[in-house]
Amino acid sequence: MTRQSHANIIWQRRAQLLIGQDDGQWLDVSELRIRFHVEQALVGKPGHAVITVNNMANDTAQRIQREGAPVILQAGHEGNAGLIFRGTAIQIRRGRESQTDTFLEITAIDGDVAYMYATVNVSMAAGWTHTDQLKEMQKGMQAKGVDPGYTGELYQNKAVRGKALFGAVRDHMHDFSVSTGTEWAINMGKMDVVPVGGILPDEAFLLTPDTGLIGMPTQSVDGIHVRALLNPCFRAGAQVKLQNSSIVMAQINPAYADVTYNAPIDLDGAYKIYSVSHTGDTRGNDYYTDMICTGLNTPPPLSDVFRETVGNRGY
Repeated sequence: MTRQSHANIIWQRRAQLLIGQDDGQWLDVSELRIRFHVEQALVGKPGHAVITVNNMANDTAQRIQREGAPVILQAGHEGNAGLIFRGTAIQIRRGRESQTDTFLEITAIDGDVAYMYATVNVSMAAGWTHTDQLKEMQKGMQAKGVDPGYTGELYQNKAVRGKALFGAVRDHMHDFSVSTGTEWAINMGKMDVVPVGGILPDEAFLLTPDTGLIGMPTQSVDGIHVRALLNPCFRAGAQVKLQNSSIVMAQINPAYADVTYNAPIDLDGAYKIYSVSHTGDTRGNDYYTDMICTGLNTPPPLSDVFRETVGNRGY
C-alpha cells in the first residue's frame, strides 16, 4: 500500500543525540548544535556516521571521549522523527573551529565489531539449505552484537553434499549473496538480507513536492538520484514511489562508440532504494535525505534486453 498524503506533517526539525558512558548511562546532548552525515547502502557493509557537536562543556566532552562508546541518533520533523543511526564510535576527536567555537566530532560505524570480528565454524551435513547456512552466519553476527534483521525468501533446495563454513562471516556473506541473488547490509544493529528483485516489507512512500521532494530526481548510470526533506522512513532496501514526469532523464551522447547505459525509468514509478544519506544541521540550512534508487519492474541497465533495445536505435 502506498501512502497517499502526508499533508499533516509539520516541517519542524527534531533531532536527538545520545552517547553512552562508562557507567551505562546515556548522555543527551541534543540542546547543542549538531551536524551529521549518515550513510547506508545495500553493499554488504555497515552504515556509518560522522557527527559533530559544537561548544560542548570540557568536563562533558572528557566523559565521552572514548572509542567504542555507543551512539544513537534520531532525526526528522515533528510527527515524523525516528532512528536514523545506531552504532559505536571508532574515533572521537576535539578541536576548535574559531576563537569562540569548539567541536567534538564522532565517527561511528553500525555493527563495527560484528563486521570485523564475527566468525563461523561449522560443518553442515548433506541436506542443508540456504536458510540453514544463513542461520549459522547470523549466530556469528549475533555473538558480536548484530541481530538477524529482515530476510527475504530463499530457495529451499537441499544440498546433496555437506558444506564446511570457517572464517569471517562477512566473507561468507559475500559468497552467499552471490549464490542466492540477495543483497545484505547492517542497519540499526541488524543484518538485513534482501533479494535483488525484492524490497523490505515497509510501506511504500509516495514522494512528491507535497510530501518532501526537493528539486527534481535525475537519471544517471548508477540509478535515479533523489533528494527529499530528511525522513527516517527512507532506508536501504525500502520502496519509494515517484512521479516519472518529475524525473530529469539523462542524455545519451551518440559521439561515443560505447553508449552509456543509464538506469531505466520504471514504468510504474516504483523504485528500490539502494543508497541513503542523511545530512543535517540543527542550526543551519542542511536537513535532507539523498537516495540512489533503481526501478523495481525494469531490467537492469546492462541486461541483454536493454542492450538490444539501445542497439536497435542505431548508435
